[in-house]
Amino acid sequence: MRKAALAALINLTLFVPTTACFGQTAEQINSLLNKSKFVDTGRTVNTVVGADKTTISTYCNPKSSDQDCKVTALLMMKEIKQHYQSIHRIHVLFYDPRDPHKFRDVEIREG
Repeated sequence: MRKAALAALINLTLFVPTTACFGQTAEQINSLLNKSKFVDTGRTVNTVVGADKTTISTYCNPKSSDQDCKVTALLMMKEIKQHYQSIHRIHVLFYDPRDPHKFRDVEIREG
């Protein structure tokens, strides 16, 4: 009887879907970035929280230079780290609102 109960418990834990617990959700990071004003008002922010990297995508001003995007990504990382210590790397995609197939890619790592 004990072996059957133990086997059932093991099988149950193997088939239960598990989700990673990173301490924050994509919606929380989106809200934080919108409140921080690093993203243009009215522009959407999409975040994907991963185990080793958080990817953020948004639209940027078409007149922004590459340096402007790098500074914005750095400020985003600073703001995120103040609230979520578990995030050590972000990957930010700044899309051109006139041509969504064009984007600038910035990666910021802690340290």
